[in-house]
Amino acid sequence: MDIARYERRVFAYLIDVLLCLGCAFLTWSFIPWMRAFPLAAQIVVLEVMMGLYYMLFGGILLKWSNGYTLGGALLRTKVVHMDDRDITYRDAFIRSVCLSIIPWVLVNAIYMLIVHTERTICDKITDTIVIDRRNWK
Repeated sequence: MDIARYERRVFAYLIDVLLCLGCAFLTWSFIPWMRAFPLAAQIVVLEVMMGLYYMLFGGILLKWSNGYTLGGALLRTKVVHMDDRDITYRDAFIRSVCLSIIPWVLVNAIYMLIVHTERTICDKITDTIVIDRRNWK
């Protein structure tokens, strides 16, 4: 089992976030009264909607696909338990909540860089690891 490198995890996460941001922007564009707010408030609302989409779609997709998100599937990274159990709804929910809150993502990234590890704080909480599936058949 090869642990996914930091860069692959970041790019997979960015793909997921950009997709959720696109969904949030589409939702925002269908709410005409949102444009009456100041620009800073609109940006905050877009970020909150993106986080909600990530929590919803990220958690559901992570459980239903047994460890893949869309970005993870494109870059061939998969979330697995350390003892090869299936991802539970609890694990999927905790991971999606942790990764939908941008300040928490920054804390995880800084932690990974400082400690020189390939596991985030949320990986340790859920006893999971992100593996690289490029070499698997």
